[in-house]
Amino acid sequence: TFPVPDLDRTERLIILGANPSPSQGSLLAAADVLGRLDAIRARGGKDMAIDPRRPPTADHANEWLAVPPGTDPGAARDALYMSRTDVVLKVVASDRCVLVVEDAQWSDPESVAWLDPLLGRAAGRALFALVLVRPGFWRDNPQRFAGRDHVRLELRPIARRATREIARAIIGPTATDAQLDQVALQAAGSPLFAEALARLVAAGKDPL
Repeated sequence: TFPVPDLDRTERLIILGANPSPSQGSLLAAADVLGRLDAIRARGGKDMAIDPRRPPTADHANEWLAVPPGTDPGAARDALYMSRTDVVLKVVASDRCVLVVEDAQWSDPESVAWLDPLLGRAAGRALFALVLVRPGFWRDNPQRFAGRDHVRLELRPIARRATREIARAIIGPTATDAQLDQVALQAAGSPLFAEALARLVAAGKDPL
């Protein structure tokens, strides 16, 4: 299983340097991520998008916060990395910690490189880092995490038949072959996305 944020019960969400609008949230929420962001505001919650440029996702947030003019991007980035490192080290000093980095293949090289010194400083402490990437990441970073205590697992897409069975179990006995084929096509072998798409179909919504 993946540690997916529970957006349906989230009251405050900060989207930092991400744009779920075109990506559909990937593992964050799978299908209808923008609808879930709108729902946060509808129930009185708040969500904020932080990005130097105004992303389409900002249209679904209470507030868009840009980097103030005149800010040294390099200095701001370094300060952010140091702060994040300090936060993680403070947690692992007294408790266990799971750090999840999703879709690292879309991160800038400096953000990915930040993990190396963090893992080095947290050596011997109860830190579990789960880094999720697409296969192309390793073509550009073949030596990434070399020398660190890590295990690399390659997940293959599940079979089309298995995807259809996931959809059938969620939609129910009324599921048509057309609906099952649509879910299988759009899920592209991802069981998480297949589940989210099937729930939309079961609710009578268009998963496109």
